[in-house]
Order: sequence, then C-alpha cells, then structure tokens
Amino acid sequence: MQQSAQIDLNYIPSGYILTNKDREIILVNDYFADLFGTPSAYLIHRSMFDFFTPASKILCDSYVFPLLYHHSSHEEIRLTFINSAGERIPVIANANLHSDLDECISWSFFNASQRDKLFQELVESRRLLEQQSIKLKQLATTDSLTGLPNRTLLTSRLKQKMVQALQEQQTFALAFLDLDNFKQINDEFGHHIGDKVLGFIAGRILHSVNDMGLVSRFGGDEFVFILDGDKDSITKTLTNLLSHIVQPMTIGAIQLHISGSIGVSYYPQGLNSEHLEPDQLIRQSDQAMYGAKLKGRNALNEFNIYEESQEIKRNQLHDDILTAADHHQFELYYQPKVNMRTHEILGVEALIRWNHPEKGLIMPNDFLPFISNHPLEIHIGQWVIETAIKQMSHWIDQDHPIGISVNIAGYHLQSSGFMDNLLETFRRYPNVPYNLLELEILETSAIDDLHQVDSILSECKMIGVKISLDDFGTGYSSLSHLKKLTVDTLKIDQTFVRNMLEDENDLAILTGVIGFANAFKRNVIAEGVETRAHMENLIELGCDWGQGYFIARPMPAKKLQEWMTQWRLNPILSAVTH
Repeated sequence: MQQSAQIDLNYIPSGYILTNKDREIILVNDYFADLFGTPSAYLIHRSMFDFFTPASKILCDSYVFPLLYHHSSHEEIRLTFINSAGERIPVIANANLHSDLDECISWSFFNASQRDKLFQELVESRRLLEQQSIKLKQLATTDSLTGLPNRTLLTSRLKQKMVQALQEQQTFALAFLDLDNFKQINDEFGHHIGDKVLGFIAGRILHSVNDMGLVSRFGGDEFVFILDGDKDSITKTLTNLLSHIVQPMTIGAIQLHISGSIGVSYYPQGLNSEHLEPDQLIRQSDQAMYGAKLKGRNALNEFNIYEESQEIKRNQLHDDILTAADHHQFELYYQPKVNMRTHEILGVEALIRWNHPEKGLIMPNDFLPFISNHPLEIHIGQWVIETAIKQMSHWIDQDHPIGISVNIAGYHLQSSGFMDNLLETFRRYPNVPYNLLELEILETSAIDDLHQVDSILSECKMIGVKISLDDFGTGYSSLSHLKKLTVDTLKIDQTFVRNMLEDENDLAILTGVIGFANAFKRNVIAEGVETRAHMENLIELGCDWGQGYFIARPMPAKKLQEWMTQWRLNPILSAVTH
C-alpha cells in the first residue's frame, strides 16, 4: 500500500511529505527527495526536524503546530531546510492536520527562491507592460513627425477646455493654420524636404505661442492650437506668428519661402455655447482659415456666426444640387449665335437650367457661384459637356449639324483627367466631329496658372475643339490672357454692349476690344445684343457676330428648329444689313 501511495504522490507538482504525530516522515514523493538531493528511502522514518534550520524548528514548535492543532490547516509558511549538501533552501509550506488519521500531517513545499523569482518576473513584466502602455498612449496621441499632440489629443483637450470655459466663464481661442502652397514644396523637392519644413514650422509655432496654450499638428500641413488670453494678445500673437512663418528657411543647400493662413474662432459664443461640440469649433476656425486664403493668403481671419450660417446654406445647396443631378432636374437651354450681317447661324451656347420640383426654373447665377472650386463644379461641368455632345449627336442624326459651345470653369479645366474624360465622351458619340464643340473659358478662371491652362487648351485645339475667351474685358488680365492663351474667339462682355449707345466709355472699350481681336487675328462675338440699334452699331464697328435677346432668348432644344426657320425668314433682319 505504501508503494501505491508513493506512486500516486509523484503526480503532485510540488514537494510532499506525510508525517505522523511524532513528526516522523512516513510518506514522501520524488519532488521532495530531489529538492533535498537524497533518495526517497533515505527520508522515510526520519524526523522532518532533521532537515530544518534551528530557526525553522523554533517557528514550527512555537507557532505552526499550535495553529494546526487549533485550525487543522495553515498556509504560506516560510521555512528553511538544509539539504544533503549543506545548502539552505527557502521553502513555502502548506500544512493540513488529519485528525481521522491519528493526527498525521500532510505537507506541501514550494521552492521559495523559484517562486520569488517568478514573482519578480511578473512584477518586471507588469512594469514593462505599463511602460509599453504609456508608449502606445503617447503614439496614439502624439504626431510622430513633429512630436506635437495629434488630432486625437487636441479633440480631447478641447472638449475639457470648453467645459472649463463655461464653468469658469473664461474665453479662449482656437486657431487653425494651413500652410500656403505646401504641395509645391513636396512636388518640387520631395516629401523628405516637406517633412523637414513641417518640423521647422512646428518649432516656429511653439516659439511664437510660448506658454499660451496647446499646439497640435492636425494633419498634413495643418496645425491647430488652443490659446488662452484676451483677444488683443491672441491677435498680436497670431500676427507675429505669420511674420515668423514667412521668414526664409534653409534645408541643406535649399532656401525655401512659405507662408500660412490662419483662421481663429473664440469660445464661449453666447447662448448656444453649451450645444457647441469640439468638432464644430474646429470647423469654424477651419472655415475662417479659408476666408484668410481668400484675402490673399498669409493672413489672419476671424470666424463670425453669419459666415457659419452661410456655410450651412451652402452645404445644403450642395446636397440639393447633387440630388438634382441624380434626379435629372438639370436641363440645357440653347442660345443661338449668328453672323448679324449675313444671318448665318454660327452655332448655339449651352446654358444650364435647374427645373426645381418646388421652386420652378432656377437660373445658373443662383446656384453655380456656390459650387465654384468645389468637386461639384466638375461633376456638373462634365454633365454639361456630356449632354451637349449627346444633343449634337441627335441633331446630326436628324441631318442638322449644329455646333455647341459650353462654359467651362478653370477648376474643371485644370482637374486631373479632364482630357481623358473629354475624349471618352466623344468616343461614346462617334458621329460628332470634335470641331463642333467649343469651350468657353471665363478669363478670370485662368489667372492662377496660365501655363497649365494653355497646355490643356492646346491639347483641345490639337483634336479640333474650338476655344473662346468669355466675358473679355471684365478682368485685369485680359491682355495677358489674349497673348498667352490659345483661343479662337473673344466674347465681348454684355455689360459693354448693353450701354454702348449711351456710354462713350463702353463704346470706346468695344472699339478697343474689336481692335485687339483684329490685331491678334481672333474672331470676336458680342453678347447682350438686345435691340436692333445694338446690332446695327456693332456691325458698323466691325463686329459681325453676336448673340442676345434681340436675336433669340435661350430655349429648350426642341424649340430650336422652329426658331431657325423663323430667323431665316424674318424680314426685319434683312433690313438691318442695308
């Protein structure tokens, strides 16, 4: 029976002995024997006290055994044994008194040094995990490039700041800085130089803001910071920051110049402050920053509530326009262009109309300005081109080839893939010659990058598409555009034509524009021909081409054939040329 018990005891993953009431060992497992470096048989019938240090003997006699006889068990007893080699082995023991077995006591032992080592390893692991957690938190809230707080931390701190401001009735500012033309630095010198520029800018912001608040890198070339102080001191700080940013910076052998635009909003903002969320405050300062860019860049602009209400209306209008496009509410009207001397029909201009289900017919000036330089402008512009080419295809099938001119915004013209989209549209309507399409470029749209615009227009000309410069004479760069852009026709703005009969200055401008067109070997057409007198005077000045209400108002495509027949038969027009 002892052998059977011995075998069973060897499955216990700790040292184990069973002692009788005289402290004599009657059972022992191999784990305990290995701990002492002696065979199991050597330990049987020996007193367990033979292996204790004197201190452990005293502890057992005075403390452990009395507790066992009183409570029947005791745990976590720290004792020290001496093994066969004379080495001290600290152990932790658990003991149980078995009254039903003639007061035998079962003991389990763990090597205390190994247990302490494991505990220390666990403590060290916890410390390392805590350090790693701190690092991960820092990575989650810190911009790796500049070392500044990132958007996540900014939003969290801003939320706390807004609560504090309301409680303590304090005002603070949120400033949004965007670098001007930063993309050009990346494109010209590479992103590694751009990253160094961002590091420089971060340092200049910290130097300027000093201890006034939290500075964060919001993303890309955008920085957002929370500033404490009165309005005057904040304005002074931000103005000084702009002057610091424009100072030249040298990176290697490269000297760079850059500027920034800053929008600033203040909080609290009156009765609605409690309902204002952090992202709304950020959006306000972002919106104000775009206002600074419109001022000419390198400027500071303060947000105001009126601008926000306008932005809300603009966003709603954008949604409505997108819905209108999806529900086919847009339609092209066509206004004829003619040779006023010979009555020849030169083509038509496509003009967009919005058939609103509730508001009725909406004219382009009531919605197109609100999508200027917005992706929607490209979306609508592409729809206009597609619809115009499709209409020409239909007219050609009816044996009435009529050219159409469409207005094209500079933002759309310079968008990526413009030429690819244009060619793909023509491929869908293979019966339409390229030279039936004319692009009318609003002259002010080309001011930013004449070289890029002219490159695109040259590609259009190479395939046969015609180009005209719309509203000529209204912008400060008319002569520059006339000299640098590849255009076929100048369109005289209707404001000069409308008042030519009463205003000598307008008449002089008309005469000059016609002279420019002749000098540069360009065609010229006058808009705004509203009376017979307008027509006669234009012909006399040498401008034979015209369009306007006297000739025809814009009309749906289905009415154009009827007008063409009436135009050719109208006796009034025959008298004009005599």
